[in-house]
Amino acid sequence: MNKNKFDYIIVGGGTAGLALAKELCLRKQRVLVLEKGYHHRFIGHTYYAGFYYDHAAVGPKSRQGIIINRTINLGGTSLANGGNAVPSGVDCFKQLGINLSDAVDQISSELNVNTRDFPIGKTTRKIIVSANRLGLDMVPMPKFGTPEAHSRCCSCGNCILGCKYGAKWSSLDFLKDIDPDFCTIFTGVAVKNVIVQNNRCVGVEGRRLMRKQRWYADRVILSAGGLGTPVILQNSGIDHAGEHLFVDLLNVTYGILPGSTQFHEVTMNIISDKFYQEQGFILTSFIDNIVGLVSTLSPREYKYLARYKRLVGVMTKIKDTDQGKVYANGTIDKTVLTEDAERFKTGNTYAREILLGMGIEPKNIFVTRPRGAHPGGTAGIGRVVDNRLETEIKDLFVCDTSVFPHAFGLPPILTLLALSRWFVSSLFTKSKETVELERQ
Repeated sequence: MNKNKFDYIIVGGGTAGLALAKELCLRKQRVLVLEKGYHHRFIGHTYYAGFYYDHAAVGPKSRQGIIINRTINLGGTSLANGGNAVPSGVDCFKQLGINLSDAVDQISSELNVNTRDFPIGKTTRKIIVSANRLGLDMVPMPKFGTPEAHSRCCSCGNCILGCKYGAKWSSLDFLKDIDPDFCTIFTGVAVKNVIVQNNRCVGVEGRRLMRKQRWYADRVILSAGGLGTPVILQNSGIDHAGEHLFVDLLNVTYGILPGSTQFHEVTMNIISDKFYQEQGFILTSFIDNIVGLVSTLSPREYKYLARYKRLVGVMTKIKDTDQGKVYANGTIDKTVLTEDAERFKTGNTYAREILLGMGIEPKNIFVTRPRGAHPGGTAGIGRVVDNRLETEIKDLFVCDTSVFPHAFGLPPILTLLALSRWFVSSLFTKSKETVELERQ
């Protein structure tokens, strides 16, 4: 096989990128994956996070000061998150002509999504008790992974820094299913733009090993994420990409509880979605790493850092308005609008009541500044791509969170995996119109 000729180029080796590579290799397609970051094997510590979290584990900032957590590495955000497996936006995609239900069920079964295996720690259980006294219906969060893998969890609390014990699923697990005879993966590749001939995408252009290079394929799929993909699209002539940015805004209400152990417990291990449908927010348990905490505290709250390991945290995550923007040079516009602030106000009030119900004194409760995670919407379906995920440039597709039509305010990975499977299946399924034309 000619190693220099490809059926598909996938730009981005994150959650969607590796899922796409796996699905395409199963169909014997010749695939090239170009990942900007690297394959990091040293994970699970704040020091190492600086190598794969964008902007040294703090995150890029919008011009209005909103930090957006983002990883740049093989495996993407799936390497450094809570392993949460919540189906989000399935009904919304269905209204757009994309039925993800079967794919969600298949992936949930294959990756053993359940609420049983990860240990729920002592302090997390106290949060559940206090929340449910308030009628908040706090329950275990669904997680990816096999019981054998979860049994290796030592409750170090470093889930969002990557799991060095292999207890948590990530899309790197797909590497064992990707046939090297059909798939080539290059890391350290910064793709600038796609190559267009006669309004058809024929390849990509970028830099690798300090040299400008070009790679060619029959089709190109952009999976560089909600911040990376729109930059490539704009540099390729699709100027309206980058608008409608959302970032799943979140903040954390913290309290100091003597004898607490949440610092050493699985993060985001429980969830209350009681107010999700009507008010657009969820509550979950969360303790940040020290770098993330410092970056979202005001100076007057630094006094709490001395008792960092006694923190109890309840995160409020909201469905934020999609009024942000990513520009061609990577600059970001994103702020907390009035309706976002109202969601935070309501969520933080309940979070505070949970902490008070645990016996935490009011003077020992504080709230971090908002930040974002899971950026998306910047190449939305119906705006930049059609419901086949194809752009106005033929054979140029997008499959990552940037095609999400709006913020769902829930962990997106299960939905993204389902979308990747649906998309590859759609590429190899003839439409009714095509079948009818062939019959004629």
